[in-house]
Amino acid sequence: MSNTPITEKNIWYESDGRGCVAAEVCEKLERENTELRAWKESALAVEREWDAQVTAKILGARLGESCRRAIAREVPKLVVENAALRTVLKRWLKVADDCHLEQQEVGYSEYNITAELMVDTRALLDAARKEAQP
Repeated sequence: MSNTPITEKNIWYESDGRGCVAAEVCEKLERENTELRAWKESALAVEREWDAQVTAKILGARLGESCRRAIAREVPKLVVENAALRTVLKRWLKVADDCHLEQQEVGYSEYNITAELMVDTRALLDAARKEAQP
């Protein structure tokens, strides 16, 4: 027996060689446990930042339906709709700019600009939605 004081850490080294392996395993598990606790705290902090039930309700989740399932179902639809509306808006802005230039040159009225914008909006929106599908 050595003169090394027995502590929790070195008690494994005092026995035969198998104790060294056990001590290494314990240290590895302790590090892993510390990392997992840090990860868990981080994940819980993120979860505290938002209310899944409120979000699911806004997205039209049905009573008793899983909030996360409802969110996962509806958010991709919103992304597609947003992309489609942006495409249509860009088209409207281009038409409005073109009509404004033409109005300056020839004297178009405001009614004609609005009519031009309304003519193909539905078709544009439907086409943009198809393009935006993932």
